[in-house]
Amino acid sequence: MKYFLLQHLICPACLPKEYPLNIKVQKIDRNRDDDIVSGELLCSKCKRVFPIKDGIAFLLANSEARGMRYEEADMVNRYLWCHYSDIMAQSDSVLSSFFWESLIVANSSSSFDAGCSVGRLVFEMGQKSDWSVGCDLLGSFIKTARSIMHRQSLMFSLPLEGKIRETFTVTLPNSWRTDNVDFMGVYI
Repeated sequence: MKYFLLQHLICPACLPKEYPLNIKVQKIDRNRDDDIVSGELLCSKCKRVFPIKDGIAFLLANSEARGMRYEEADMVNRYLWCHYSDIMAQSDSVLSSFFWESLIVANSSSSFDAGCSVGRLVFEMGQKSDWSVGCDLLGSFIKTARSIMHRQSLMFSLPLEGKIRETFTVTLPNSWRTDNVDFMGVYI
């Protein structure tokens, strides 16, 4: 979790009242702009504690997301292909990202994508906003998006026929900023 998010986070359990969340940091990654790897967010009013695990702030209880088919690696890989195939220069790519990207207002102070999946639109919004945040119910999507954010690249494979798999690599354009982008999970 990036520090720039702290000033924007409020306790979801106390809504519609807006009480800030305080942080108790346990581990920081100095190699990634002091990314908060683990810790807790604490509500100053209701005293509820929200964990930060593997750099992801988990803000709502929702155990139903676990065990879903969408958490499986092959499903995540299908989402990666669908969302990033144009960047990978695939001839049969899906062009929906061009439509959504065209709707983003340039020079926005902030942008938010609820249900961000593997993060493509969040990266696009980060190019036109001061900061951009994506959240999703599925931890596998958030972990994948954060991996792309940190490495600028990610390799994955899809079944081609039988047990034969085809390997792909998503590489974000060098011009894309990721220092102003982050992802959060909404389940514990």
